[in-house]
This record gives sequence, structure tokens and C-alpha cells, in this order.
Amino acid sequence: MGPNGPATASTGRGVAGPGSQGTTTGPSAGGAPPGPTGPAAGGPAASGGSRPEVTDTAQPRDEHETLIVGVLMAGVLGAGMWQELGQVAPGPREGGVGWATSFGPGDEGPTWLPAGLATTYQKVLAAGEAERLIALQETTLRGLVYPLEQVRRLTTPGELHEALGLGFALRDGAGGTTLAWPADAPTLDVLRFAGLSVHDLIVPRDDDVMPPTRADIPWVVRSYARPWTGTGEAPGSTDDAIIEEFEILAEAAVAIPHLSEIWRLSADGTAEHLATYSARLGVWTATSARIEMSGTPLAHGLHATVDGRSYPAAIVSPTEHVICRTAAHPSEAGPDGAVRTVVANHAITALTGYATLALWQGLRVRLLRVEGAEALVDCVGAEPTAAEALGFRQLGQGEWECRWVPYAEVVGQVQLEWSYPLPTGSSGPAADPALADLAWVR
Repeated sequence: MGPNGPATASTGRGVAGPGSQGTTTGPSAGGAPPGPTGPAAGGPAASGGSRPEVTDTAQPRDEHETLIVGVLMAGVLGAGMWQELGQVAPGPREGGVGWATSFGPGDEGPTWLPAGLATTYQKVLAAGEAERLIALQETTLRGLVYPLEQVRRLTTPGELHEALGLGFALRDGAGGTTLAWPADAPTLDVLRFAGLSVHDLIVPRDDDVMPPTRADIPWVVRSYARPWTGTGEAPGSTDDAIIEEFEILAEAAVAIPHLSEIWRLSADGTAEHLATYSARLGVWTATSARIEMSGTPLAHGLHATVDGRSYPAAIVSPTEHVICRTAAHPSEAGPDGAVRTVVANHAITALTGYATLALWQGLRVRLLRVEGAEALVDCVGAEPTAAEALGFRQLGQGEWECRWVPYAEVVGQVQLEWSYPLPTGSSGPAADPALADLAWVR
């Protein structure tokens, strides 16, 4: 578990590329459908043909999407809130030369974040997930996360297994099950990061658990495998050592935050730093090869409007964002296939979030990429039995391996759209978080 180097691309279709959650075998052959809808995830000039009909951009399709809209609208976040962002750089460390870290033993944690974004979280990575992250096959966050300060005392795979209830069954998509994490695993990889707004989170609960009155974070019914408790706390949480349990919405397409770190915890209690992510470069410190891109990405996640055009974006300092565009020639592209440019906040006239949802065989999916007659989809918000019945392989609680499916079978596309307040120093009009501009509210 965990990489000794970056993972190689799979055969057939190849890796899914930025913004995806990995891929399986290549799709079947067929005719070419229209290209994807929404702002081009590689920039305004991205190719892909004409845009398909979007059947509903006026209203959320059902109660689930209404909930998502409410969560995202409540989560409007201003980049101008950020304090000076400390930069991690390679340099000398005890025992040799390596990368400075923020989330390891003895580290004080990030100091540049305001109170609303300063909480550090930890996500337990599934088998092979560290490889997929480092190989840039996964670039967004989803699934269960826990405040790092509440789980930092759990330093071995066995302690995490017991406290977080990691001994649940995973559905393999073919009627069988496997154990998510063995209790006697010699190592376990975790992702540690900061900069996540509480409004990108929900609290997953069982249907017989009543949420507290006036909860700051929405409590949403989930159908997860035991020993999950669905109480808002991990199975090993106690009155003396509370472990709060949250879930990052897949629909929000939260990008890997700048300066996130992957750590490997061993049974002897030691921790090894594997990699740090740079949103400026779009790579991890352990990424060593360009990946092959497949298909045209659809717009999802944070976008910045610069010179009247919308680009995928990430905040990297109090005064700067990085924007991504499609390379005119492969030689221009970085390892993640995009050309990344640092822009000052004053060049940004709007910050907008996007997510494209649809139905495939009656199952709710997030539409990630389109190539020819096939689409790469991510299963979101589905009952486990329904996801398994359509052949999705489970990766974690509420997490499923993405698949290529016939694009003609993807119906009812709806693009969620929400606005973020402009960062300090931008050239656009001031944004009021209470008046977030969602397409279906106008």
C-alpha cells in the first residue's frame, strides 16, 4: 500500500486526468457524441465539438440537489480572508535533505490560514490511493475526514482501524466483498491538509439519528457499512477523546488544497512523509512523469474569470491564484496536462464553482470527462446496492471507482453553479455572500 514511486497509467483508455478519481479499463468503441457542456475545464479554447443539450439549468432536479445547492451556497468563501501563505520549499532536515512539512510529528501546522480555514483534516487513503494521487489520477477530495488534532494520537494502522471503524466490507461490483483495511496492516497512508471550508462538509448520519438543533453543518442520511455509527462521531470516539466525523461532498469537486501532504504510518508508530502537493505546479513532490490525458474535461470546481473567460483556478497566496488552460501543443503542458499561470487577484473579475451532474442507468453521477462515445463518471449519493448493481467498485464509505460508460446513456445533465466572493484586490464588483449568484435563483 502506498507508492514506491508514481503509479503507471492503466492500459486501454489511460489515466482519467485532472479532476477525476481514477479510471478502470477503456471504454467500448462507438460514434462520437457532442462535446461537454459548461466552461472548458482546460480554458475557453478547449476542443470537444458542439455542446450537448443541458436538460435542466433552471432548478435542482430533486431534494438531493436542492440540499447540495444549499450546502454550496452556505459555503461561499472569500479568498481575501487568507493571511500570508507560507511556502514549503526543499531544504535541510534532521537526518538529511528533504521537504519541509507542516503536518508531521513535531510540526506546528500551517500558520497562514484564518480561523475559518485553519482546521487541519486527515483522510485515510484506500489501497493504491496514494499512488493515484501522486500519479495525478485523482485531483479532488471526497469521503470521510477527521480533524487532525482529534486523531493525531492514533499513530499506528491498528489504532486507526479500531478508532475509525475501518474494518468494513467493500463491495467489489461483482457481488463479492473485501475488507477495506485489515487490522494488522503494516502501514497505512493518510492525507493531511488545511484550507477546507466547513461549508464544503456534511455530517453523515444514520436514518435513526436525529441531528442537533441549529447545526452549523448539514446532517445528511447515508447508508454506510458497519462499524460506522452514523452519530456524527467515529466508532472509537469517547467523552474524553471525541473524534468528529465529516464528509466532503463529491459534488463540490474540492480540489486537492495547496501544500497538502501524504504520510505513511507504520505499525511501529513511525511516520514517513511521502509527498507534498503544489497547486502552483499541479504536481506532487514525488510526481516524476507526464501523464497521458484522455478525453475532454467538463467544468467542475473553482473557476476564475480573467479577461472575460473562465478557467479552473486555485488560490496559492493572499494575492494570487493559479489558472489552468489547455495547452496549444503538448510540449507546453505540465505533468497534469495543463498550462498553469499565476495571476494577481486584481486580474480576476469573478470566482465561480461548477459541477455537472447527470443520471446513468438511473444512478446519480458526476460527469468528469468525455471522449468519443464514452464518458467518465463518478457515482455520487447512491445507495450501495444500486451502485454495486451497475458494476461500480467501492473504494471507501460513499466512494466508488470511476468508470467509462456510453455517453448516449448519460441523461438529464444539470450544471450546478455558485459564486464565491472575489478575493481582495480583484477588479470585479464586490460580492455579497448572501447574494450568491446561482443560475436557478435568478
